Amino acid sequence: MVVEFIGATLGFQERLLRYFGPAFEWEFRFVDTPPPEVCGWKRSVDVIVAPAELFLAKTQSFCAAQRPVVVHGARDHLSACFLSGCSDYLREPFGADELFHRVAAALPRARFQWLGMPVVLEVAGVRCGERLQPLRFAEQRILQTLLRNCGVPVAREALHRTFSHRELGASRVIDVHVSNLRRKLDHLVQHASPSIAASQLQAVRGLGYRFGPCE
Repeated sequence: MVVEFIGATLGFQERLLRYFGPAFEWEFRFVDTPPPEVCGWKRSVDVIVAPAELFLAKTQSFCAAQRPVVVHGARDHLSACFLSGCSDYLREPFGADELFHRVAAALPRARFQWLGMPVVLEVAGVRCGERLQPLRFAEQRILQTLLRNCGVPVAREALHRTFSHRELGASRVIDVHVSNLRRKLDHLVQHASPSIAASQLQAVRGLGYRFGPCE
């Protein structure tokens, strides 16, 4: 999960990284300003966090991102930011734990069928009924990408770029992640229902992987 912080001060960045630590699986990015509206938001981002003054000054650029935006600032800006389209608002001062929960709540939940059972992709993993199966960061990014392109094959290189900046080369890392993801989904659903069906996460020879069929 990638969270992009716009206009964060150096002190804010240091406190954030110190609180979450290097082992935390979310990827944090820090940039000074949003891209111009005409350029679009080409970076792979799940949630954007920005100060109220910057959000109100560049509302069109933030809206063009088509991503949830969590805004932070003084109480005076709360109404204006919600009216301008922010997903949530953090009144300053706030702690890193509150920031974490607000960002997690802003993430859209992806709903899909696996082996005939309803499953929800959440921040912590995948859920079927009351059961929650944790996913690793790479597994979650792969599943998100396949769901966004449901029914269409996605190349291994494209899946790899969702969680790593390194070259894929001849590595079989994607196949390993997909195998683990399929196993975890099967495990989750089989505990909810005894029915077994053909896997929906399919390898497409010479292309990559496809999630389908879709409802």
